[in-house]
Amino acid sequence: MTGLATAAELVAEPSTLQHPCSGRSLARPDPAYQISNRAENTGNSSQNLLFLPFPDMLSRNNPRATPPMAHLHTIDMPSFAGRPPLSLTCIESSPFAENSYVLARTDRGICVVFDPGFEPDAIIDVIESNGLAPQAILLTHGHSDHIAGNAALKQRWPDLPILVGESEANKLIDPEKNLSRGFGIDLVSPPADRMLRDHERFEIAGFLFEVHEIPGHSSGHVAFLVWPEEAHDGPPMVFAGDILFRGSIGRTDFPDGSFPILAAGIRERLYPLPEASLVLPGHGEPTTIGRERTSNPYVTAAGDGRGEVT
Repeated sequence: MTGLATAAELVAEPSTLQHPCSGRSLARPDPAYQISNRAENTGNSSQNLLFLPFPDMLSRNNPRATPPMAHLHTIDMPSFAGRPPLSLTCIESSPFAENSYVLARTDRGICVVFDPGFEPDAIIDVIESNGLAPQAILLTHGHSDHIAGNAALKQRWPDLPILVGESEANKLIDPEKNLSRGFGIDLVSPPADRMLRDHERFEIAGFLFEVHEIPGHSSGHVAFLVWPEEAHDGPPMVFAGDILFRGSIGRTDFPDGSFPILAAGIRERLYPLPEASLVLPGHGEPTTIGRERTSNPYVTAAGDGRGEVT
């Protein structure tokens, strides 16, 4: 599939349809990866979910809103020096199986949120049920499935800042550029509070962040390298968005996409990282830099991969 999927297509062939951002099947990950699932099955079909107006999906207090379909995964953390108490929860949201993440310093009761998707209630529940105070929303890029929850989180915490790469900020407020208009909706996010530059380093919520701009899937896409602030010498966590997946890469056939640029960015900016670096992708299961460097069929370290995903 080279264009955006319609809602009807999503319902008609859920096991074979390619995801519009990753090019992978929209089927759920292997059940073995779904460590915990708090979503309740209330009898509502995925078809009802997909054809409801999107604002209903995002409204915490709307009685007509479809019940949550999110899947929660608790992810094992790397062993950082000094073993600071951390937690990482992945919220996999419908309808695109997009991964939002809540990364917390449990010793301080604070957290950050990566790429809030179409089920912000599940993100809010994770934060509140663990007694956390969110410090920032960090966006890898501005496609609609990665920004749909921004407004709900900002409504709950009005002072919560949104951080995004400086070349990607315009997508937050432009339905054409964030690809939501292709699904028949005009989704916009609150504007960015802070725009990040390539190679920029900053600290929030007890973590050190380093920004790597890697376009190709989206023109201003960034990956966040993250360490606890007191243990920043070891392999980082890599919040990669739709740059690099387990055994795949992001699609590059969007108007501002480029496979050569994406492949070069992966080889030059990600593959040199330590092999134990944990990659947290925007869709699918976690992986490591070592695994993808040696076995990713689309982008190999030697540059002889399969080519772009369409």
